[in-house]
Amino acid sequence: METEFEYKQDIINTRVGCLGSSDAKLLAQVSNSGAIPQGAKKRLAVVKGLVEPQDGFKTRAMRCGDIIENLIYQNLAHNVEEQYQSNPLWVSKKYSRKNVNLISHPDIVRVDAQNNTVTVLEVKTTQETFDATRAEYYAQLYVHNIIAMELYPTYKIDVKLVHYSTKGMDLQNMTDAEIVDSFDPTRITVRKCKFSGLNFDVHFAMDRIDRYLETLDCYFEGDEI
Repeated sequence: METEFEYKQDIINTRVGCLGSSDAKLLAQVSNSGAIPQGAKKRLAVVKGLVEPQDGFKTRAMRCGDIIENLIYQNLAHNVEEQYQSNPLWVSKKYSRKNVNLISHPDIVRVDAQNNTVTVLEVKTTQETFDATRAEYYAQLYVHNIIAMELYPTYKIDVKLVHYSTKGMDLQNMTDAEIVDSFDPTRITVRKCKFSGLNFDVHFAMDRIDRYLETLDCYFEGDEI
């Protein structure tokens, strides 16, 4: 991993012109309703370049999650580091449109050419149960899956949720060093995520968003003009 999580700046930079796997719930909403949700309009204004992207990674919660993600990456990759990638940028040609690209930044990826397998690991640090976390991020995991299938069409794709339970921990009041010292691999649960058919229509959602962005030329916060 890059020092002090420099890769996060790359993710911030791609918020303009792109939707990512973290926007998967937005895609699912548009797919299901055919409409642009009111709460998504600021995000789409960022995509169009009308609003400056915000650095959400500066929050303490995100910092704690990044530290643990980095520790899990080191724990997985210390013996075969060359086979693991941290936060690669995947750009979809199949789902990208004129006004917006679809991208993915999976947390940890292993491409095993010998066994024709791509393993995608999405790390979530939370006090919630594994099942609740999987339900919360299922759409994001699905987007990882479809882009991996596009980029590696002859490979078997294994998308896994890596759940680090912080139940009973007070990360907000712990220093970075204390989080590192308290890292406990027994808190990790890793399970494969299965996807049955079309979970939501990404093509339809991207087409609808692309048409919306085509004519979007201004954005006003709230009701103030």
